[in-house]
Amino acid sequence: MEYVELQVTSNFSFLQGASHPEELVGCAAALGYNSIAITDRNSLAGIVRAHMAARDRGIRIIVGCRLDLIDGPSLLAYPTTMAAYSRLSQLLTIGNYRAGKGQCHLMKRDVYEHGEGLKFIIVSPDIPTLNLECKRDFEKHIAEYQAVFRKDLYLSITKDKFEADSKIDWLLQLGASFSIPIVATNNVHYHNIERQEIQAILTCIREESTIKDAGIKLQMYAERYLKRQEEIQFLFKEHPDAIIRTAEIASACQFSLDDLVHVYKEEITNNSESKYHELTQAVWNGAKEIFGVDLPKTVENSIKYELRLLNEMKYVDFFMKVYDIVNFARSRKIFYQGRGSAANSTVCFCLGITSINPTWFDLLPERFISSEIRVPINIDIDFEHERREEIIQYIYNKYGREHAAIIATVNQFQRKTAIQCVGKAMCLDDNIIKLISSYVEQFTTGPFEDKQLRALGLDPEDLLLQRVLSLSIQITGFPRQIRQHSGGVIITNRKLTELCPVLRASAKDRTNIEWNKDDIAALGFTRINILSLGVLTSIRKAFDLLEQHYGRNYSLNNIPLDDYEVYRMIGHGDTIGLFQIDSQAQHSLLTLFKPSNYYDLVIALAILRPGIIQGNMVLPYLRRRNGEEKIEYPSEELKEILGRTLGIPLFQEQMMRVVIIAAGFTVGEANQMRQRVTSDKFIETANWWTEKLVTGMMNNGYCEEYALQIAKQLVAFGSYSFSEHHAAGYAFLTYIAAWIKCYYPDVFSVSLLNSMSVDDGQSIKLILDTEKSGVKVNPIDINYSFWDNTLEHDEGQYQSLRLGFRQIRGIRYNDVKLLIAGRKNGGYKRIQALRNIGITVFTIKLLASENAFQSIGLNRLKALNEVSMLKSMEAGLFENQQFDEVQGTTTILPMTMRKDSNWMKHDDDKTISPLIKKHPVSLIREKLDLLNILSVRQLEKVSDNQIVKMAGLIIDLPLLDSEGELYVTKMEDETGFSMLLMNRVLFNKQRKTILKSRLLMITGKVARKHGIIHINVNELHDLTKLFGHLLK
Repeated sequence: MEYVELQVTSNFSFLQGASHPEELVGCAAALGYNSIAITDRNSLAGIVRAHMAARDRGIRIIVGCRLDLIDGPSLLAYPTTMAAYSRLSQLLTIGNYRAGKGQCHLMKRDVYEHGEGLKFIIVSPDIPTLNLECKRDFEKHIAEYQAVFRKDLYLSITKDKFEADSKIDWLLQLGASFSIPIVATNNVHYHNIERQEIQAILTCIREESTIKDAGIKLQMYAERYLKRQEEIQFLFKEHPDAIIRTAEIASACQFSLDDLVHVYKEEITNNSESKYHELTQAVWNGAKEIFGVDLPKTVENSIKYELRLLNEMKYVDFFMKVYDIVNFARSRKIFYQGRGSAANSTVCFCLGITSINPTWFDLLPERFISSEIRVPINIDIDFEHERREEIIQYIYNKYGREHAAIIATVNQFQRKTAIQCVGKAMCLDDNIIKLISSYVEQFTTGPFEDKQLRALGLDPEDLLLQRVLSLSIQITGFPRQIRQHSGGVIITNRKLTELCPVLRASAKDRTNIEWNKDDIAALGFTRINILSLGVLTSIRKAFDLLEQHYGRNYSLNNIPLDDYEVYRMIGHGDTIGLFQIDSQAQHSLLTLFKPSNYYDLVIALAILRPGIIQGNMVLPYLRRRNGEEKIEYPSEELKEILGRTLGIPLFQEQMMRVVIIAAGFTVGEANQMRQRVTSDKFIETANWWTEKLVTGMMNNGYCEEYALQIAKQLVAFGSYSFSEHHAAGYAFLTYIAAWIKCYYPDVFSVSLLNSMSVDDGQSIKLILDTEKSGVKVNPIDINYSFWDNTLEHDEGQYQSLRLGFRQIRGIRYNDVKLLIAGRKNGGYKRIQALRNIGITVFTIKLLASENAFQSIGLNRLKALNEVSMLKSMEAGLFENQQFDEVQGTTTILPMTMRKDSNWMKHDDDKTISPLIKKHPVSLIREKLDLLNILSVRQLEKVSDNQIVKMAGLIIDLPLLDSEGELYVTKMEDETGFSMLLMNRVLFNKQRKTILKSRLLMITGKVARKHGIIHINVNELHDLTKLFGHLLK
């Protein structure tokens, strides 16, 4: 007598279930179940994961869902056919659309309208004992359900030591009275009894209670683990029919997610010819336009090979859609760049999907498409971040919201949140919770170490603390909510609601499905990633400014990639504001690396990725590049693959070729390995892949040491590594931005500032760097500034930069629009004029704080004083409505109550606004000179090993070097920057001073390496007080 568990709640019923779908399936298989249902609440979000786990374990998943209704008892619903599944998906979509974010509001009438082909089980009430009123209400609904669903309706009973016999007897009588068959369920919420504590914690989080006062709420779930069949049969020995009916329902529900077939909505072609013919024609036309009539043989062969594969694998429609999308972008003059696995192809280059010439690299088409293993492909296309929504709405409008949607992403419990939630539920002291959660990022991802806890002043032997930390680790990674993906789009021929429930996204005019990228990939669905990059926005704006102010017409395709001055600038570390190379780590690498060509830049972007670093590939590459280590290849075949990267595998394509050539993998196996390596679950199969790799390499004559080294690097790739095309795409945009910065720093700064969100720190760095480049920076002014930063005519080499109102944090665009529209000939003459046209006092005060009234003769303090005297009045009055002058004495704002004329001078000329005119250190240089503290420029004349004192701003977080011995950071003053090296003892002792100080003074020994000044710090002090009143 087989029992099938038909009521299983996973942790995709958020804060309800305490086990992942994969864990439930794995446990069921281990316990001997042949089938198991997953019935999450008003959702199918976890069903694909369960389906894939069941496929691997050789058991069957019964697709199901618990329907929690607004106006009736909950129902377990199971589709028997594909059509019934589609109705269930449409039903859930209705509930999602009706409710707000994260909710699904279903009514009985919705279920009645979509119930055909579904089996239903009425969920018995969770309350252990029922009063008479509850019983009568339940009976009334049961009668209604029975009249509608008839033979497709069952009633569940659950037996454990907490279920009252009287309740079970009543349910049995109810079933008999209404002729509704009884079916056994265990109402499973976690896969084994060890998860009972997690279930209790989740209940407390959901109910906003603690373990101490949750009471009966915890008892309800005390026995809800997946039991052995023998145990279930013992519990229901008096009701064997209830067990038999579980198999009966399972047998009736033959629908499988494997039945879902993803077919693209048919692409509209420009003529009556086939889509394949149109795609082929577009590719060959593009190839001849790029390479000329006489195509290189390698290009011609690649096109033929790729087109044949695309046709065989039925990806023609996919590429036609991508081609259509980029054509739309071109027609709207929206900048874009294709990347991702499918963009690594000659076809994509010829169609204009990517700007990366495939002849620059050794293409591996199998990375994105293989006839050996049918896996879905995807293309990532980055668009200007301010205009990406135009592309998304174009897709919605062309294919309809019934056929296009954004995919989902699963928001998970992070470690910090887990500690906070678990600690609160377990009644841990609030101060301890705050302490641990504030330092949690510094802990390892595994169990908390005793020494780390002691360093925080905590007792690692404390039992309550141990339980909180242990449970928080277990909850980390649990799903919390479904959100829309950053840009993954799925387009289908059938209505999306027939394949998967759809939700309203939080963003306006967006919808998204319940499944994420891994789910749709597992089912063979393909997606197009419509992503955004700010650098594309800034480049497009820069090209517009170049045409407007310099009469130069540039595009992504007509800037030379071999300009010596650009690479020299990058090699000198002049990279502030540059895409991908603005960080301290990249700056340090580039000053050592000194790229001299485009491929050097590709490597520089790829080398500082977690996977490359963890695989210990950075230092060997640098040593080989600098001639400090001999370059050796274990075979000529591998030399051909790894020659461009000096024998070190830096790219995913290289690793694929290595395992094919050296370990005997097939192309399909290599591609499958790549996908596994870059997935979150690689750790589960890492041993199998590495063993296969080492065995294969040794069988082909490679030594064990080298095979193990490659295996280690393979595992490290899973932490994150670039494909060569991805790195090339990013390097291309980095170079274009660097070229603009090198030759037109005025244009570079304006375009970048106009593409950034307000960030005082980044804006200050960029503006100061702009001034160092010889560009005059004019302040924000009510009579000259616009919303955006602008260029103004200047007699010098560059145009001058006028800061725009957008740089003021908190200012409203509508107020600025009103201000600009109200400017007359000659501009504003007095502050009151701004009130007269309806500008709010709040906005006027912001303008005064930013010293924006200089053109009418008011410094910052005088402007703030006038603002304080403005009469509080309703906004929206017009200029012809005059107001009485404010009578009485002048009101002085508290922050300006100083009689010191020097303070007045500093406050005006050297504003404390974030958009300062001068570097902060320059304001106190005279004081520093008295202390014999050198500037960076003066350090250039100091010989190595000399002890010096220097002061400046720490502009990057200190990071450990690759050897793990020294902390490296960057100190900047008004003349430049230098690298600081601190040993771990000094850093740990002075951590607070380093991180909190506004102005740090260091003493240390000068050293030069590859042209960069380093200081080995042996002493440091906080000199923030030297700024004095400037910080007030």
